[in-house]
Amino acid sequence: MKRLLQDIRLANADKNYNILQRTDRNIIDEWRVHNLFYDMHVFRPHTRTVDLESPQRWYFRIAYRIFRIFDIHTTRF
Repeated sequence: MKRLLQDIRLANADKNYNILQRTDRNIIDEWRVHNLFYDMHVFRPHTRTVDLESPQRWYFRIAYRIFRIFDIHTTRF
């Protein structure tokens, strides 16, 4: 995942995209939670894509961090 994010950032360095404003760790955490919920069929219409909002809502940041602390993610990665 990190390599993919680096490639995207390099290809779009001159643009003002949200992916350029957030850390790799933050994006990967969101990506993993979306994958987990999608695989569990939870909020599927919302979790089929990662929206990468910036600034990220505080309660999403807390939720993603909790999932990271407990190492809760899918077996995809």
